[in-house]
Amino acid sequence: MSLVVSVIIPAYNAECFIGRCLNSVLNQSFTDLELLVVNDGSCDNTLNIVQSYNERITNLRVFDVENGGQGKARNIALNEATGDYVFFLDADDEITEFAIERLVKNAKENSSDVVVCDYYFKNEDNKYFGYSNFPALFENTFLDKKEIKKLLTRTLFPVNKLYRRQYILDNHISFGEGYIYEDVEFGIGALCSGGVITYSPFPLYVINVNSNSTTKIDYNTTKHSGGFIKAIENSIVKHGHVIEDYSSVFIKNMFSKAYFYTIVQGRIPKKQYYDFSVNLLSALSSVAGGEATKKLGRRYRYPLALINKFNFMASIAFYSLNWLHKTKKKYVSPSVYITSLAKKRLTKSHTSSSQYIADNVVLFHGFNGSVKGNTKYLLLQADDLKENFDIYVLVDDVSKILDLPLKRNVSYVIKGTSEYKNILTIAKFHIFETWVPNNIEKKKGMIWIQLWHGTPIKKMLFDSHERFIMKKSKRHKLSKFHDLLRWDYILSQNYFCTKKIRSSFQISKDKILELGYPRSINIPRSKLDSLTLKYQSIAGNEKPILLYAPTWRDYNQYGYGNDLTYIPNFERSGLMDKYTIIYCGHPFGNDSLNKEVIVKDESDDIQELISVADVLITDYSSILFDWLPTNKKFVLLWNDQQLFEYARGIYPEIRKDFADFIVDSDSKVLDVLNSNEKVINNLEDYTEFSDKSCDLLVEFINKISRQEKSHNKEVK
Repeated sequence: MSLVVSVIIPAYNAECFIGRCLNSVLNQSFTDLELLVVNDGSCDNTLNIVQSYNERITNLRVFDVENGGQGKARNIALNEATGDYVFFLDADDEITEFAIERLVKNAKENSSDVVVCDYYFKNEDNKYFGYSNFPALFENTFLDKKEIKKLLTRTLFPVNKLYRRQYILDNHISFGEGYIYEDVEFGIGALCSGGVITYSPFPLYVINVNSNSTTKIDYNTTKHSGGFIKAIENSIVKHGHVIEDYSSVFIKNMFSKAYFYTIVQGRIPKKQYYDFSVNLLSALSSVAGGEATKKLGRRYRYPLALINKFNFMASIAFYSLNWLHKTKKKYVSPSVYITSLAKKRLTKSHTSSSQYIADNVVLFHGFNGSVKGNTKYLLLQADDLKENFDIYVLVDDVSKILDLPLKRNVSYVIKGTSEYKNILTIAKFHIFETWVPNNIEKKKGMIWIQLWHGTPIKKMLFDSHERFIMKKSKRHKLSKFHDLLRWDYILSQNYFCTKKIRSSFQISKDKILELGYPRSINIPRSKLDSLTLKYQSIAGNEKPILLYAPTWRDYNQYGYGNDLTYIPNFERSGLMDKYTIIYCGHPFGNDSLNKEVIVKDESDDIQELISVADVLITDYSSILFDWLPTNKKFVLLWNDQQLFEYARGIYPEIRKDFADFIVDSDSKVLDVLNSNEKVINNLEDYTEFSDKSCDLLVEFINKISRQEKSHNKEVK
């Protein structure tokens, strides 16, 4: 019986990074795989390092062959593979922990022949610096012909894809041998042979920049020009019958790559431009009868220097683009460029060369410039923190400062003031509760801690396609990715939350603090009694209190406008007769309810209402996990789940574990509340509750502070 996945790694003189690559396979959440490593005649210690993993990696097979190039090495392993699926991994790259699991899940659910995923970039200092964001291209899981054409213009390399092995064998797809760019013919064959190609919207592959890779050396030889032409010729010979349907985009892609390799990257010397151009046109002349080639040849002749190697326009383009290439490390995206301008405005009171950081200053950024949630309850309880540090709290305006007992050793700063700009640049600890604006600079030595604002039911970021958000902002995930790189730690409420933070944000274990949320505390009885009386007085009765707290909808925020059909009809459902209903809307929501429903007073805290209410109706909101420790009745009203699943997605564990509490119509809510007295007692992943969260978090901050001070003394 075959294993599910064969992971193939060709390795040549990879002793510096092969261990990192193998560890990423060893740490996979999916284990039903075999690993085939082909040592391609390495002259260093690569073979010994690979063999040392024999006892740690089950089903490891090592092939030691004479040097024949990456294409030949992959073909050798491909012929030896026994898995249902094949995944190619370069020796200097790595894969994220959930990579194989997610790709196989996608392939099985969709009967895919090829599954494509996003990928990251890391520099030689092992730091992320880029992210290839395919959701900007693809809206759906299945890629039609139009979207396959888009894919052909972006990537022909094989490493960010899972392949059904029988599909590869049936279509005689293999790598070129004896030259570089050998993956062109494999990529053309895999993407253009009529297979079912699907998209998995997760960044699962990590490309590590390697200055000694085959594409970055031998620029003064004919290795690159000859290899590229050979790859085109072989692709046409082997897959000409399938290229016909994609001839225009194939030719465009080859011209584009030729332009990039010659003028932008300089892989091909200028003295070879003329011969390379002639050979390129000759190689492509057989595609679509040569007509498309002639047309495109005329369009691209100047930037490619196709006509004359001394072409003046080509020289101008070469030097201009060469200058851009030298500065590209500073240029990541338009949003980052705008950020750099904002940084200059933001830090006028401190020159960019100043590295001064006050070790005893903590700045709370709060949730959207207000004092609530985890920020509020941490400040209420953290006496030890207030004694050891100077605490500053950011608010949008004075009205956001609630009547809280936070006067002692706590200073409020108004956003945009000179004091704020000063504290922003010197605070050692920055504590956030949501995404961080791009215009906030993180200086070396600062510690950023995310309290976050909810345990997920709805899928987050890299766990979701986020179709409507991506339609609105193509750079959404890229922007969030750059924000994630700046976080040092993120707080988790429980084990379930930890799992989803790791998968959705692709954050390593050592950055997650599973300490519980500071907002999960026991509120004084006197406060709750007064709040109960307040709402009973407003309602004019002493009925039990029902808290209705829906979340926001992607499809309303970024798509359909204002579809409110998910809101229950409390009168028709009979709930109005039995309960006093308090509505707590989401900050991003735009709901409207009938007048009989009481809207939560802005001065009242949601945690207090949770303690006061007798029953909860919510949908996909994280308020559920603050409610569960109370052991009181609740209902999940999912009357728009098909649309919500399409727009954002719901974690399958929630759907399964909370099945008894999910209804698809408001007419069923009362029946469930009357008949279903069950509460969740045995799901520790969800119900774990800690009233020590604040103490644990403060202890952690104090520990970091002591370590930093000790380190600074040693350095001095």
